[in-house]
Amino acid sequence: MNPPISDQCMGNVFAALMANWPLEETINYKDFVEKLRELISLLNDDYVKKAFPNGWILRRMKNDVGRDDKKSSRRRIFHISGCCGLPFYEADFGWGKPNWVTFLQANNAGDNIFVNLIDTCDGKGVEAWVAMSKEEMLKFEQDSQVIAYASFNQIA
Repeated sequence: MNPPISDQCMGNVFAALMANWPLEETINYKDFVEKLRELISLLNDDYVKKAFPNGWILRRMKNDVGRDDKKSSRRRIFHISGCCGLPFYEADFGWGKPNWVTFLQANNAGDNIFVNLIDTCDGKGVEAWVAMSKEEMLKFEQDSQVIAYASFNQIA
C-alpha cells in the first residue's frame, strides 16, 4: 500500500476478488491457482483507489454476485479468506490469551465453497476451515493431493 501501513496496524481491511466459472465446468487445481494468483496480483494501489471510493465495495460485490453469467444461469461462489500472520493468539482482553481462534463457518454451502485460513495456535501450521456440499466434501477428503498435506477434523 502507498503509503505503507505499520506492521502493528490492524483494522477493517477487506478486498473482494471474483473469478467466474460456469457451474457445470470442472476446475482443476492448476487452473484454479493460476486464476487466484492473477486476481491477487490485481490488488495494488490503483485497484484500492478505484475500488474503495465512497465505500461502494459492498454494492459492487452485490452486483457482481447477482449478475447473470452468459454461459450459465447459476453461479458458484468460492470464498477464500486468509488471516495468517495476524497476531490473534497474542490478544488478551483481560481473561488471558486465547487457546484457539476459529471462524463462524457456513454450514450449508450449497453449490458454493467457503475457506477460511488462520495460523494454528503454535504458529507452526495453518488451519483451513472449509465448507462445501456433503458430496464435494467426501471427494475433497479423499483427494490424494489434499491428504498429503492435511488432517481432517469434521466439526459439523
